[in-house]
Order: sequence, then structure tokens, then C-alpha cells
Amino acid sequence: MTSIDDARDAGALLLPLIGRVVTRFCLDFAVNLEFLNAEPAYYVCIESDPLFSQEGNEVALSLDDPGHVAQLSIVARKKLRDIRVSEHGALILLFGERLKLSVPANAKYEAWNVSASDGMKIVCMPGGRLAIWSPNDPSAT
Repeated sequence: MTSIDDARDAGALLLPLIGRVVTRFCLDFAVNLEFLNAEPAYYVCIESDPLFSQEGNEVALSLDDPGHVAQLSIVARKKLRDIRVSEHGALILLFGERLKLSVPANAKYEAWNVSASDGMKIVCMPGGRLAIWSPNDPSAT
């Protein structure tokens, strides 16, 4: 479980992503959203099964099913309206008025991470705790 302070700190570090556009959508054993249209560049890596909502209909997607994950490609070239971390460690991304991507914490694995070219990194550890490195934090390498 993430402390409220950690969720607030993570949220503050993620604020510069609001209004940015997903410039690259990559799919391998994870889903990667890249925001490369301004500095610093940001990278969102989803490594655990996400929840996806379009038009209010939420579905659980399996990263093991390419057909499921392909549905997420709709966020490519979309503007990020909001991004936040819940007190339970879930990463929540809102695109436009009707697209929501949520990545709950995983009990056994790192569920997601967000990093930036300036050294900032947030990792959702197993169980939902957050590991947070500030921009240009020398311990982040």
C-alpha cells in the first residue's frame, strides 16, 4: 500500500505530463507509452494487466493477449488530460473525455513505472509501495 504522502509526491512529479501527447505506442512484453514531443521526454511502462475504459465501459485486459492489448493503441496521438497515483498504488491516466487507463498494483510484481529523460523515476513495487527518484537524483542510475 502506498502512503498518501508518496502518492502526493508522485502526483506532483507527474504533473508536467498533463497536456502532453502520446507520440509512440510500443508493445512487447509490456505496454510502453512515450511522450517525446517536449523536454524532458517521459516514458510510461505498463507491466501488469491494466483496466481500460472507453465510453464508460471498463474491461480488464491481459498483457498476455495481443488482441486485448491492441485495444490500447487508441491512445496513440491522444492528449493526456490527467495522470495520478492512487493511495493503493494504481496509476490512472485519462485521455480526452472518455478514455481511461488504470494499472492497479500487483501483489508479486512491479506493475508500472514512469521515467523521464531528466532522471525522474517512479516505480510501483510489489504490493503497491512506490519507489521515487527525483529529477537528476544520482541514486537513480
